[in-house]
Amino acid sequence: MLPQRHVAVVGAGPSGLYTAQTLARTYGMAVDVFERLPAPYGLLRYGVAPDHLRMKKLTAVLEKVLQLPGVRFFGNVEIGRDITGEELGARYDAVVYAVGASGHRALDVPGETLPGVHPATDFVSWYSGHPDADLFTGLDAVRSAVVVGAGNVALDVARVLARSAQELTVSDVPDRVLEELAHSTVRDIHVVARRGPDEVKFTLKELTEMGDLANADVRVHADNRTAAAARPASGEATCAAVLDGWRGREMSSKPRTVHFHFGLSLARIEGTSRVERAVFAPTGSSLGGGRETVLPAQLLLGAVGSHGRPVPGLPFDERRGVVPNVDGRVDRCDGATSREYVVGWIKRGPTGVIGTNRADALVTAATLAADLENGAALPRGRARPMTAGELGTVVDWTGWSGIDAAEVARGALRSAARVKVDAWTEMLAVARGVSAGA
Repeated sequence: MLPQRHVAVVGAGPSGLYTAQTLARTYGMAVDVFERLPAPYGLLRYGVAPDHLRMKKLTAVLEKVLQLPGVRFFGNVEIGRDITGEELGARYDAVVYAVGASGHRALDVPGETLPGVHPATDFVSWYSGHPDADLFTGLDAVRSAVVVGAGNVALDVARVLARSAQELTVSDVPDRVLEELAHSTVRDIHVVARRGPDEVKFTLKELTEMGDLANADVRVHADNRTAAAARPASGEATCAAVLDGWRGREMSSKPRTVHFHFGLSLARIEGTSRVERAVFAPTGSSLGGGRETVLPAQLLLGAVGSHGRPVPGLPFDERRGVVPNVDGRVDRCDGATSREYVVGWIKRGPTGVIGTNRADALVTAATLAADLENGAALPRGRARPMTAGELGTVVDWTGWSGIDAAEVARGALRSAARVKVDAWTEMLAVARGVSAGA
């Protein structure tokens, strides 16, 4: 029997794990999954909104990948700190990078650096319990929040701001996040889009949820141009139709209101020691000209898109935020043979939903397998897979299982499926304790 091929996958989010699954099950390869964090699952764990409990159950599917024969998990391993990409390339038949798009697009307006202005992804990381997230405080001094963007991330952060802390008790948000949300004084949440209701990138399901919030009303603001554009030609269910149906909706006595504004471009952010207001101009006019719309804001979240970051040692397209590739194979543009591959957002940009990564992984895995079959690999039997002892403080599957069990135990105290452990030191301490016991 020929020696087994060994592949390294960098990143334990959905795209990386779907790739590992395909390589192991379909092509019979051994796969080592390297993850910078002590926990797997990427954006499924740290990007899906806490009130989307059904979506979070997909972790059960990904969990099975890490339990497949021949698949190993190396958590708390950072490429560049614990091992280099060059070393991985020398030790494995191929390396797949599934590192996502952890950067964000700038608002690129005056006042962007004022305190109280944040990328929406920072707010998401905070309420998701990401160990790198700063403690987000000050919601007890916010009455009006402005969210700039017209995608699902904008809806997610607006919805979390609109919900009561009590509603989120059954979610996995860490206790300190729940405590901060309990002290929130937010009354108005403004979601502002550059274009009209017929051009938003919300998914219909997520938008519809906004109309059923127990703690917040919804109000649609639009001028005649955007109002006319929002009326669908037929009775089909579209985001434009939903928004049009909310226009003129009778307000109740709910404590919070989510406002939707369309056809407005952010011109500048104003304030003295921190953000106080956001100034918008009609889209298409010269910024600062025409009739301006001024919204009060003690918090402004920019949800204008994620952006990939360069991967050391690989070519990078700065404009698109991706690694140039052909069907997942890294394209070095010099004709050199590459045993490096990409999958997910670093391959195609921040598009699609979690399920999109399954089909994407199939393409990259097929390209990789065909290349190895055609000889673009180390000679069979020459791969030297890493061992935990070479990599510092590794969180292996046993260690992660300990963190997982600790979170489930915390959740039981709150009638939740789990409550996240969100501090690096605590995650590593739990993992070490379990591994030592094992």
